[in-house]
Parts: sequence; structure tokens; C-alpha cells
Amino acid sequence: MRIYGDKPSLDPLPHRMEGISPRQAEASRPQGRETQTDQLYPSPQAREIQQAGQLLAQTPDVRETKVIALKQDVDSGRYSVKSHQVAEKLVQDHLLDLLS
Repeated sequence: MRIYGDKPSLDPLPHRMEGISPRQAEASRPQGRETQTDQLYPSPQAREIQQAGQLLAQTPDVRETKVIALKQDVDSGRYSVKSHQVAEKLVQDHLLDLLS
């Protein structure tokens, strides 16, 4: 491997390919050989993770029925927030973040 400047070349013979078109490079490959392709065989755990990701992608991010009900409660004045409960929850979440 030769390194020129800050962009190393990973091609072991970069000088051999200079000035050659892709068609010429393809024609210079030995005939009769099949090119090998990489294959991936995921583990059972990887397949489970992939399936879980697909299910999660189908699940809506927002529970619309709950959001609608809360909006109606706020609009009608039935929804009230107790400030000490909000403060307590904020402190708990902050402390848990510090511990993790």
C-alpha cells in the first residue's frame, strides 16, 4: 500500500489501473472464473432483533386516543396539574439520569 498525502490508497497496485476504463478493466479479468460474492447469515438473535424492529416500525409513536382524551380534558378545564407532583417527577428523573 502506498500513501500519498492524507488519502491513502487501499489498492495494492494503483498504478496498474490508471488510464484504464471500467470496460477495459473488466475485460482484463481472467475468463472462466466466477466472481465470489459475500454472503450474510444472521444469527437467530439478529433475526429476532430485525423482526422486533419491523414490528416497532409498524407501531404508531403516539397513542392518538389518549391524546384526544387529554386535549378534551384540557379544553374543558377538567385536566389539572399539581405542581409538586411535576417537580417531584423532574427531580426523580434527574437523579436517575445521574446514577445511570
